[in-house]
Amino acid sequence: MMKLLITANEGTARDFELTNDLTQADLSDDVPSILKESIEVDSKLGRLKVSTLDGRSPKTGKYEELFTFGGRGFSIWTVSGGPLMKLFDSGSQLEELTARHCPHLFNRDTVVDDCSDDM
Repeated sequence: MMKLLITANEGTARDFELTNDLTQADLSDDVPSILKESIEVDSKLGRLKVSTLDGRSPKTGKYEELFTFGGRGFSIWTVSGGPLMKLFDSGSQLEELTARHCPHLFNRDTVVDDCSDDM
């Protein structure tokens, strides 16, 4: 019998160290220039919150990769015999199905709350 773990992919990180104060100087030379230019512009990626714990080069301390949080789907993992392996990720399917089949309910709550500004 295969044992499964189902996780909710929440979309925000309240208990992790995040920043949206990156500058081009924080990024490795290998990061594409379009990303470097966009990271300081609020209307582009400047407000994107990224993990301060992941993606840094151990040699230079600069970010080689940016890790952010998103999605409100779910994932299914195997947990029997060996390392966790992802079998399925719903990605944006839930929101796409809701928008298609229940447009009167999709993004219905337009009340700004504590996390709305970060979405």
